[in-house]
Amino acid sequence: ILSQFNFKVDIVVIGETKLKTTFPHSIYNMNGYNRLTCCKNAANSGGGLMIFVKKEIKVTNVESHTSSFQRITLEIQSGQKKYVLISYYRPPEHKNFSDFLGDLENEIRHKNGRIIVVGDINIDKNGKTNETKEYKNILHSYDMEIVNNCSTRNASKKIIDHMVCNFVNDLTISNYTIHNSLSDHNMIISSLNGTNVRTQMVLKQLKSVNYAKAKTDLT
Repeated sequence: ILSQFNFKVDIVVIGETKLKTTFPHSIYNMNGYNRLTCCKNAANSGGGLMIFVKKEIKVTNVESHTSSFQRITLEIQSGQKKYVLISYYRPPEHKNFSDFLGDLENEIRHKNGRIIVVGDINIDKNGKTNETKEYKNILHSYDMEIVNNCSTRNASKKIIDHMVCNFVNDLTISNYTIHNSLSDHNMIISSLNGTNVRTQMVLKQLKSVNYAKAKTDLT
């Protein structure tokens, strides 16, 4: 699939690999890429993450987590720009939601700069459930936005695989959702373009404030 593009993809994230720690991961290689894995919890039938990063991209830190969901966090540098990439696979189980939400907020809170969250989250972007509301509230509180808008699972017509970032106003972001025969989920391809599209700042004239009156009004 990747060979059909006229460019070399920088990072590939694959969710629900179902790989165990005892499996020889070395059989999975892509020329020109470094491989990172986070295996599924032995108690779960699904799960697992695998990431391929183009060798030209400098990875400065790697963290992983395995419980009722899997996460790989990368701190990377591409040219002069630094990014934090947080990848998840979260099984669609209500009992892991609180742990996932706590882990997500902890990761976002303690990271600086340009942050990207990607993965099979199994929460519908357009859902009306409390889970969707809580999830999106956490993202919005850290100025993060889900930027893909097409269904990622045709059977349910839901957007449960997400591309999330906190720099929508700094870059143009193009998303493509592609049906493929490898999975019942569609493939998301996101392109971060270097064109700055930040809206122009307009300075407003401020009137002087009567602090004594304000203090009286607020007492």
